[in-house]
Amino acid sequence: MLPNGLTLLVEENHAAPVVAIQVWVRVGSADERADEAGLAHLHEHMLFKGTARRGPGEIARTIEACGGEINAWTSFDQTVYHVVLASQFFAEGMDVLADAVTSAAFDPGELQREIEVVCEEIKRSMDSPTRKLSRELFASAFSRHPYGKPVIGTEESVRGFRREGILRFYRRWYKPENTVVIVVGDVREAEAVRLAQKLFAWPPGPFEPAPARPAEPHREVPLARLRKEPLKEGYLSIAWPSPPLVHEDVAALDALAIVLGHGEASRLHRAMKRDRLLCTEVQASCYTPVDPGLTIVGLTLQPANARGAVREALAQTYRLRSEEVTAEELSIACRLLEGDAVYQRETVQGQARKLGFYQSSASGVEFEQRYLEQVARLTPVRLRDAAERWIDPSAAVLAALLPEQNAPSEGELLELLEEAARQRRPRAPSSSAVPEKRAPVRFAEHPKTGPLLREELPGGGVLLIKEERAVPLVALRAAWRGGLRAEDASNAGINMLLARLVSKGTQTRTAERLVREMEAMGGSIGGNAGRNSFGLRAEFLSRHLAEGFDVFADAISAPAFHPEEVQR
Repeated sequence: MLPNGLTLLVEENHAAPVVAIQVWVRVGSADERADEAGLAHLHEHMLFKGTARRGPGEIARTIEACGGEINAWTSFDQTVYHVVLASQFFAEGMDVLADAVTSAAFDPGELQREIEVVCEEIKRSMDSPTRKLSRELFASAFSRHPYGKPVIGTEESVRGFRREGILRFYRRWYKPENTVVIVVGDVREAEAVRLAQKLFAWPPGPFEPAPARPAEPHREVPLARLRKEPLKEGYLSIAWPSPPLVHEDVAALDALAIVLGHGEASRLHRAMKRDRLLCTEVQASCYTPVDPGLTIVGLTLQPANARGAVREALAQTYRLRSEEVTAEELSIACRLLEGDAVYQRETVQGQARKLGFYQSSASGVEFEQRYLEQVARLTPVRLRDAAERWIDPSAAVLAALLPEQNAPSEGELLELLEEAARQRRPRAPSSSAVPEKRAPVRFAEHPKTGPLLREELPGGGVLLIKEERAVPLVALRAAWRGGLRAEDASNAGINMLLARLVSKGTQTRTAERLVREMEAMGGSIGGNAGRNSFGLRAEFLSRHLAEGFDVFADAISAPAFHPEEVQR
């Protein structure tokens, strides 16, 4: 904590001569008043449009002249400004970002131009079915809480903004006490502290904490919302209330979402896409921001399959309330959660974003270790208990965008929700299986990068090995000349088909087994095809190097190309 109240987090990482600088301001769309809808997002645009020292366009030009990137984003709870550049330009990056955040000019001409830019952004979002569906879902699920409002605002609200009101919002929220600055990369902590104290020097003034947001009342009956539009396929989401980020059930719900709808081995994928072709895409996620969020199942489907798809999605989801997941499912879910935490550390940008999120949303970076310890303590019983508490059939909300032909009515969709709520299964007895004990992951320091080793293989190939111990991960790549340049009119697209098939089973492993083995190592496997080459890739936690390399080699040397997988 600096003397003016600003929070500064610095992590030295000398693996590469790069640095990420991020400024997290604890204000998002959920903090806006009724006449401020979209104002937090407009600030994201305006803070790069000139300061007292830099004219419009100069901020971006300065960073890009250093070979860097500068951007920003806005969420319900934060507004974030970020820069990535070579560490030799660290001082310039800090100066530019601090100048933008602390001394924005809000030039009237630039303001009117950015209002038009945001209005065009709003119009473009109306052309995206997934964005429209998300707005419908959140507006239905949050009738009182401000998470029900779109982050970007509306065209009417944005066109109504005036410079005076924008400055009031800026002076109220952009204070050192409400800001977190993150520096990660090839820098020295002392230099980062010195520059932050010098450059983030806001004028003194009192800071008023954000008022309490209105709580969302508990839903007692299911709700369905349907919009029919001229679409080729339908988009449908079902959601249930979830706890806030810091709640002790979040780890269990994250694991349940993986079991339910993460990857090709998940329950929803097997039941709805692989076995019955009820949908073309399916996934599940648990969205846990600062305040209570949502557990969401999302489907992309043909309208004629909507009834069957909703019925099956509800059945698979509500099984989690009455039946325990298997020990294997739990182990895979926990490995993937651990892997996610590790993968975020691969880049300085990812590590800075992680630190900023935990500091601004969970009141401290220590939250991650607590979360991973909760993951390590998960059992099938804890997952079932969490499902019973939060996946409440009476509180289900369904939102759908469906084509105008062959689609069910809103009443039919609501009837499916109500039918599933009436058919609550009795709770099955607890399993006697002892879950695998998992030690929580703890992150090591960052030693220096090792050399690149090159070895000729007996068959004529080349093996390249690069040691990088900043994160406990292994990445494998195999590449061959080929791709689009090797195709002609008779076999156009064959490289892309081949890329899809390399992860669909080998002569000793089925497609499902292949996916499960990789997920059990906190990893994934897949193919890629470009203009000049074809390849195979895999990533997993480094402690599984031997097993992971075996799977990777099997996929290279003994692909199955099962006829049913080729046809699918």
